[in-house]
Amino acid sequence: HPVFQMWPSLCLVGVLIPSVGALRARQDRFEQGSVEREVLDLDRYLIAASQRLEVMLATSPTQHAKGSMTVTNVANTSTKMHVNTKKSKQDSTANKTHAANPTVKMSINTTKLKQESDALGKLFAHLKANIANSNKAQAVSKKDYAHEADIVQQRLDRDRKRLQQKNLSEFERPFLVNRTREEERELKYWTRQRDLNHGMFHNTLKMTHGLMSRVKTVMEAYQDVMKNGRIDPKLAEKLHAVS
Repeated sequence: HPVFQMWPSLCLVGVLIPSVGALRARQDRFEQGSVEREVLDLDRYLIAASQRLEVMLATSPTQHAKGSMTVTNVANTSTKMHVNTKKSKQDSTANKTHAANPTVKMSINTTKLKQESDALGKLFAHLKANIANSNKAQAVSKKDYAHEADIVQQRLDRDRKRLQQKNLSEFERPFLVNRTREEERELKYWTRQRDLNHGMFHNTLKMTHGLMSRVKTVMEAYQDVMKNGRIDPKLAEKLHAVS
């Protein structure tokens, strides 16, 4: 009987299809897991970068709440010391100059700041490229899962239609019943794998966007210090939140 002749091939297909599907699902999970691990590693780097900037700011002269340096006016103190050396006179003159202009820029290694800022810029660009690549990979994966599900759906529709025939033999009917059950199970499998893959994609995308936002904050903090010699208090709060 033709049904019995097809039985070994059908059994083999029933074994291979789940295997191929499982391999594809494992590959997708591995790729998504690799992205998640990279995001976590880069997040630790970003925290270290924000902490390094905070250390640089902490070891620089103290700031007012508005972001300007706290400058001690020692002009009166220097006059009380009655030191007549040339160095004392120079120090007194310098102190009077700072007191007249309290908004003095901090003395920070700008070379180090630029190196950190450039590294953060490259990190931001890398994350942006990752999102673009992930979007492309997700589009391909979604299309593949939909294609596999569509193939199974067509077979299922065809076998269900055959089951409605009245002239099926006592062998063909139970065979088709079992095969439709297998196809229903396979259709659920592909649909679930597509949903799981899409969910993992959105989770990693959310993580990456969150990291990009924090990278932008730290990068802006470095640039603010390089440009103005101090950091805006509100930006300093955001920087501290990252670290």
